[in-house]
Parts: sequence; C-alpha cells; structure tokens
Amino acid sequence: MFLAEYDYDEDIAVKKEEAFNEGKEAASIAGAILAVTKYNQTPETAAADFGIPLKELEEALKKISA
Repeated sequence: MFLAEYDYDEDIAVKKEEAFNEGKEAASIAGAILAVTKYNQTPETAAADFGIPLKELEEALKKISA
C-alpha cells in the first residue's frame, strides 16, 4: 500500500497558486464582458484579446443578460 507524505507548506502553496489563477481567469472574463458590452467588441475578438475560451465568454454574457 502506498502512503504519500503530506506537506503542509506545499499544500498551502498549491492552494494559493490555484486561487491566484482563478482570480486571473475571473478578471479576464470580466474584462472581456466589459469590452463586449461597453466598447462593442465582438465576443470572438474579446475572447481572443483576453485569452479566454469563446464558450466561457458566451456563457458569462448569457448570465448577465438574463
């Protein structure tokens, strides 16, 4: 049976990195939504400019328009 050793410091570092990445993604989606709604950019262009999948942007736009 394999037992992995738990490393608290590594666990915290991984969780911080994951939270940072989630925050960056949320900010990118928010920026893309702003580009589409305020500056009349197409969703395709905004998704490409902010480096997010078009499908995610389209889903986010549907949520705010509902």
